[in-house]
Amino acid sequence: MSSSEYPQAALEYVQSRGWSANVTKLRDGLYMISGSREIDSTSEKMLLMVVCEPESMVSIEHIKYLLKAAQRKSINNIALTTKIEASDEAKRAMRQNNISSVTIENQQPQREDAEMVKLTVVDRAKYF
Repeated sequence: MSSSEYPQAALEYVQSRGWSANVTKLRDGLYMISGSREIDSTSEKMLLMVVCEPESMVSIEHIKYLLKAAQRKSINNIALTTKIEASDEAKRAMRQNNISSVTIENQQPQREDAEMVKLTVVDRAKYF
């Protein structure tokens, strides 16, 4: 899956989990997916940061931006998905702030013209 397809795959995943969501391009390689859904007459909101090339590494600055955006919008369901490596400092900040990590992996297609995408949520799976 190319970097240009990655944000759309993440958007389709959250939509498949019941979120009404949209994706916003912040800059090349950096996107934010925001969404909401109703569960048991309770309204939930989420933010998913998507980081891919040409960004070279997920940094603490990415995490700070995600946390500020979530705080500004009063959102506590936050996650990050990336096709690139995260710095140790960013990984630590994600753990400390309960930011879920969403992994998108390519699988072997069953047909030549089909690409299957597997999305797995780690940590706070009930939110995604």
